[in-house]
Amino acid sequence: MSRKSNLIHAYTRALKISNKGAYATQQTKLKTMRLIVEDLVLFRCAPHRWQELSDNQICKLIEAWKIKNNKPIKTTTIIKRISVLRKICFLIDNAMNFPSNKKLGLQVNSSQQNDYSFPHVVLKNGILEKIEHPITKTIIEFEMFFGLTKPESIKLSDHSIDKDKIMIYRDIAYNHYDRIIPIKTEQQYNVLAKRIQVIKKYNVQNSLLQITSFAKLSSLYRNELAILNIEGHSHFRMIYAKDRFENLKKSITKKKAIKILQKELGLTSDRLLKRWIK
Repeated sequence: MSRKSNLIHAYTRALKISNKGAYATQQTKLKTMRLIVEDLVLFRCAPHRWQELSDNQICKLIEAWKIKNNKPIKTTTIIKRISVLRKICFLIDNAMNFPSNKKLGLQVNSSQQNDYSFPHVVLKNGILEKIEHPITKTIIEFEMFFGLTKPESIKLSDHSIDKDKIMIYRDIAYNHYDRIIPIKTEQQYNVLAKRIQVIKKYNVQNSLLQITSFAKLSSLYRNELAILNIEGHSHFRMIYAKDRFENLKKSITKKKAIKILQKELGLTSDRLLKRWIK
């Protein structure tokens, strides 16, 4: 088996055994790893196996990305790729000493970090008013006002909705853990009512997935956002995080508010959450 085949077989097997995250997330990781292997081979820095990947080989790959075809890849994109590579290497060998972003010279400047505020800006500019298809709109509304991910919003059934809370069960949760999201505002009740209207419009009982497949619903979502020049992976959940945090800290400490919100969003770390609420 060739060096390239060895590397591909190893990361594919690791992801299959791990079986964590939504299907779409798994596919994205596979595509990213395939790209990384192709470039490792292209730039003559591919190891025989992942356990032999050195800091020098990683640095060589990063430097090649920065000048690839005279079209430098953005630092944020490189960081995302390295993040996937780091996770795969840990799955393959959790004792592997993978270098930190700082050691690799990967630093995001403040202007790039401010990209996280983009969804809040587009909301103020009336993104929901610009979205024409009711299915796309209801998917985004559950991201914005309940903190759901896009797949969770699509898969959510009315069986999971109670009078004062939404239960996100592990079979649809992006991290495979149950969590509860409280229903606190009139805006949230309006969003729930509009979801019911959309479902009834298509003569189905309790879920968007009864209208058509997940793939087709995702395609509709991506295409409509593309027309508005909005990336399909925008952090619309950040809007829920900001608003919920502001309400929570009125009655409890900031530290407790972050803990509660982290649990509602299903985040394993509070790092991203702190960026959203700052």
